[in-house]
Amino acid sequence: PTLRLMNSAIDACSRAKPARLQQALEIFQTGVEQHGLVPNVFTFGALMSVCNRDRNANQALEILKQMKVRNMQYYVGKEGGNTMMSPNAHFPFIVSRMTTV
Repeated sequence: PTLRLMNSAIDACSRAKPARLQQALEIFQTGVEQHGLVPNVFTFGALMSVCNRDRNANQALEILKQMKVRNMQYYVGKEGGNTMMSPNAHFPFIVSRMTTV
């Protein structure tokens, strides 16, 4: 398996109705532990999406902690005007969005 395939499978879990959080986490764990895949920002984005659709704020916070441990950073914005963000930048938004919906 490749990282791209793992990310696509996690994204598919997010888009399923209902969302398949446990399956996404199993795919992630298998990819990292058994196949040595190194998650990237797309991996964590897909995991956050499946947490959101499953309305599981606690798991989303755990994923944010993993991002912080891995020192993941990502870029948002339009061409040439990208701004670097850290996982902590979206923390209040994610929690409020998941707990108020």
